[in-house]
Amino acid sequence: MTEPVDGIPPPLVESQPDRWTPTEQLAVVALTHLAIAAFVTVVVVCGGGQTSPGSLWIFYVMEASIVVGCGWPWINPETWAAVSKLGKPKRKPPRDRKALVAKIAVWTLRAAFALQLIALVPLFHQTGGPVESPFAPMAVAIAIFTPFLTNYIRTIGVVALVTGLYYLCLVGFMDDLHKSWAHLAVSLSILTLASRLTAFDLSRREPEQTADT
Repeated sequence: MTEPVDGIPPPLVESQPDRWTPTEQLAVVALTHLAIAAFVTVVVVCGGGQTSPGSLWIFYVMEASIVVGCGWPWINPETWAAVSKLGKPKRKPPRDRKALVAKIAVWTLRAAFALQLIALVPLFHQTGGPVESPFAPMAVAIAIFTPFLTNYIRTIGVVALVTGLYYLCLVGFMDDLHKSWAHLAVSLSILTLASRLTAFDLSRREPEQTADT
């Protein structure tokens, strides 16, 4: 423990808060997938992928599930009651809403991660495969952008590993692995480099906090 200087006690060292709260993580994921669905629709309508939005209904169902599942913290009875001027809501919200969100957010984010991997399968199937599809970079982009939302280094490693194996399986089952090995190698190298850099940056900023998960 640090000794007092001139009779003045040393300042207490407080742990730094997480970069993202559970509510913020869920909100960003929901908004991101709204943007992804809109982007895919624009590209398809403009002729990309040689398909129609109607044939991608499984993809849109998955994306809608992510948006709804991650967007529920926005639904605050007190806020809607104030906006609509209907007075107090009949059902009182939980006393500790943040604690409720934090308790459920971990599993919600895990489910969203799994759903977004599943959603890309019909998308690639309808638009040329995991190599020729105009949306092919989205398979690796999941792991490149996800670490920006996490507070822990271990999560970055798990996401990168799962996504790398996932993309390897996609190319192996939906394309010719022998012909596409160069494309796969470039994509996985970008994924590895981006994950390592993000993990290094996180450990440099918050060395104490990132040790736990």
